[in-house]
Amino acid sequence: MELTNIKKLVTKYFEGNTSLAEEKALQTYFTQDEIASELKAYQPLFNYYKEDSKQTFTLDALAFSTTPKKSKVRVMKWFAVAASLVLLVSIYFQQKQPTYSKAEKMAAYHEYKKAMYLLGGEINKGVNELTVLKTFETTKNKIIK
Repeated sequence: MELTNIKKLVTKYFEGNTSLAEEKALQTYFTQDEIASELKAYQPLFNYYKEDSKQTFTLDALAFSTTPKKSKVRVMKWFAVAASLVLLVSIYFQQKQPTYSKAEKMAAYHEYKKAMYLLGGEINKGVNELTVLKTFETTKNKIIK
């Protein structure tokens, strides 16, 4: 075949527009000994397809396991047992939670409230810094215009 035709067929092949006959022509071209130097890079691709089509598999080559698999019903039963155990353990530990007095609860509330005020103050500082940046940005935009 002409080199230009082969180049066109290779382009069509990679675009996925070749027919079976055109692909066969490409395979026969690339199995030849004399191939154009710019097309040598495609030779392993088409030789792979040729070699791959020669391979056959037998059942002896495949390792089938003759042991039966567990049924889904049996597996689901074990999941149900595991879920019930988790539920029982969680109920047991939930009952063992300590009880706090009203004074302890109020002390914890006041500590929480103090922490939230501290956090809010830090957030407000950050917001104030952002307003300074906003002022800088508006001034910069006035100068650039």
